[in-house]
Parts: sequence; C-alpha cells; structure tokens
Amino acid sequence: MSNESQVETESDAPQGRPSPGATLFAGPFGVVAAVIALGVIIGAAVFFAVGSDDPERAAFESRSFEDRASSQDAIAEWRSVIDSGAIAASLDDTELSWSELEGMLERLPAGSPVYTGVPNLETTRQVVRQWMITLALEDELAARGIASVAADRQAALDETALADPTFDETTPYGTLALDTRTLTTTLDRAVDELALAAELDHPEYLCSSHILVDTAAEAEEIVTLLDEGADFATLAIERSGDGSAAIGGDLGCGPTIGYVSEFSDGAREAGSGNISSPVRSQFGWHVISVRTIGELTPENHPEMTEAQVQQALGSFEPLARDRIANDLGTEIVDAAWERVAAGHSLDERLGVWDSTVRFIAPPGAIDG
Repeated sequence: MSNESQVETESDAPQGRPSPGATLFAGPFGVVAAVIALGVIIGAAVFFAVGSDDPERAAFESRSFEDRASSQDAIAEWRSVIDSGAIAASLDDTELSWSELEGMLERLPAGSPVYTGVPNLETTRQVVRQWMITLALEDELAARGIASVAADRQAALDETALADPTFDETTPYGTLALDTRTLTTTLDRAVDELALAAELDHPEYLCSSHILVDTAAEAEEIVTLLDEGADFATLAIERSGDGSAAIGGDLGCGPTIGYVSEFSDGAREAGSGNISSPVRSQFGWHVISVRTIGELTPENHPEMTEAQVQQALGSFEPLARDRIANDLGTEIVDAAWERVAAGHSLDERLGVWDSTVRFIAPPGAIDG
C-alpha cells in the first residue's frame, strides 16, 4: 500500500472540500464509534467536566439562587415556575422537572456559567440535551440486549476523576455526567466485543490511480482525453488536486473498506483494467484507473508480491474489525438520537428540538 496518498474514511473526513493535498485513504481506523459518533454526547459532559485552575473555588461549589447577579423579580418569577412542579422536559414516560433541573444547574463544575436563580438557558439546553440522549442511549442499548456492568461504571468514574480530581458523582449533575460516560464506556466495550466475534469476509483489495478535480465537467474532459489516448499519469501530474498527483495519481493497493464508499463503488463498477466514469465524493470528482480489484490473492493483484499479500492479510483483520465496531456504534447512536426526536417534549421556554443538528434551538429559531 502506497504511503504517498491516503484516502480519509467517511467518519474521519472533514466537512467540506479538503485542501489540494488532502488524502484519500485511511489507515487502520483505531477509534470505535463511541469516540467518533458519541463525541456529540460526551461533548456536553466535557463542557461541564473541565477542571478549574482557580484554587479559590471548588469545582462543585453550591450556588444559591439568592445570588444577586439576577434581579429579585426575575428570581421570583422562576421560583414560581420551579416550585409549581412544572416539567422542563420528558422522554417517553420519564419526566425532568424544573426543580430537578435546578438541582443540576446549582452544582455544575467550575468554569460553567454560575447559577443565579435564573437559569442560563443556553447552559440549561445543553444539560437537558445530555439528559435526553443519556436516557435514549440506555434504552437503545437495552433493546439490543446490551447492559452496563460494574466495571463500566468504575472505568467511567476513574476516567472522569483523572480528568477532574474534584469531580463529585453524588451531585445531581455529577450523577448525570457519570451515567453518560458509563453508557459510552458500555457502548465502546460492546461494539468491540461484537466486532471481535464477527465473521470476516475475505478482504477485497484495490490497486489504482486517480485524478481528483473540482467539477464534473473537468472529470468528463479527462475521461474524453483518456479515451483519445492521453497518458493517465501525465494527466494526473498536470490536473489532479490530490497529493498523489506528483506520482501520477498512484494510490498503490489497499482494502476497499478503507476508501470512502463512493470511491470503492466507482472502482468496483469500472472493474479491473478499466477507467471509471467520473465519481463524486466529498473530496471532489475522481477519475479512477483501476489496475486490479478483487479478493486479496497474488493472482488477482500481480503487482503485489506473495510477502506483501501475506502482510496485508495480517493487517486487514484489525482494520476490518475496527470498521465493524465503528459502523455498529454509529448505528446505535443514530438510533438513540431517533428516540430523542420521536419521544421528547420540551417546555416552550427551553425551545424546540432541531433534529438536523441534534440540539435544542431557542424559541422561535425554527420556522413552523
């Protein structure tokens, strides 16, 4: 496998078009979906779990609603809401009252907005979002027969305490933060176990070169030039925006699961010994020269020596199992977010759920 140009995977790829030197192939994934897809969940916990460098303030100091930073009229207004037993949010049959939510807001770690008796709604939305996805993920895992074990919670506690030695899991928010991290630890462990138990298909390998351009018209022009007899490597040097251009677009040989799916599908459709039609991915438009594609054997890929094939077979298993774990973890997390979208209700003072970004939007931020 060539090291000159590498293709990023769908999960690793940045948003938008990469720089001209951006790569196309991913090495071993090495990160399960609990890190990739659950970053959006852990993000809320991390937001409130960062330790403070201020020695004058304990990380979980109590913050009374009597703080004078909020007007007494505003405090009195919210006090009536909180004391009324009103529900701030619910997910299916589980409710979160404003009173319970206040308990979380009063004891957030240092560095979080200080609770003054009037909820900071941006902070409050993040806490409610975390509360909902934590419940939803627990339900989704249970539906799949996946349960947390004592070791998961201990590992989560150890990791959190290492990041913030002042962390107190007995506070209302501390309990939520630990629940969230425990579930992500459970998910991480479970998808790894399932991936290790999965039966692997024989690896499919691709030996190829490509030319990366910005538009479909450019890609069509390149295909036409190749049909007329132009040299692929020369065109790649002159026209390709990928880092492999300097070596004629050569990507070497690698497993098809390591490429973005559009690239692998386009190469597979073209077949060995052929030039692909223009293929669009998040990187731009590709024209692919498929030297060989198929099961990893010396016969199918004669440019690879027997030793290279054996080495590739040995490195394929961890790559494939990481991919299985990533895909399964992403599937579970997506299903949990769908549970949030389908089963939530929010006090109108908080806002409305925006499924496109999986956040609570302020009131009036979403039309209709």
